Amino acid sequence: MGWTLAFSLCILAGARRAHAQEGTQDSARTTLSGVFTAEQASRGRDLYAGVCTSCHNAASHTGVTFANSWGGRRLSELFMFVSEKMPKNEPGSLTPEEYAQAVAYILRMNGLPAGESELPTDTLELRRIRIETVRKKS
Repeated sequence: MGWTLAFSLCILAGARRAHAQEGTQDSARTTLSGVFTAEQASRGRDLYAGVCTSCHNAASHTGVTFANSWGGRRLSELFMFVSEKMPKNEPGSLTPEEYAQAVAYILRMNGLPAGESELPTDTLELRRIRIETVRKKS
């Protein structure tokens, strides 16, 4: 009985340590680290001009409005919101890649940097990215 309990405690301690390390990695990746490419955001700009501007202006999802609505949240939340609710007249009608392009453009409109890899369409990957619009002072 004693060995079983000791073994169980070791497994639990290892799982907690792995979870803590995973949380550290998750919290380190933010939209300030270049989570989309410039090309993807450019495609998003074209999509935005053709689909989104009939209902939205840039001020509705940039600057303080964007930071107050989305700052600190997971990028998967923004992606899912856009994917499920937009365009307003035909929600869910775009491809996952088009939604990723639109989100990349929204990030670029908010002054966030482009990186080497395209924004993924996998919500599990997007969940690992936190939306930040301003670098925190150390």
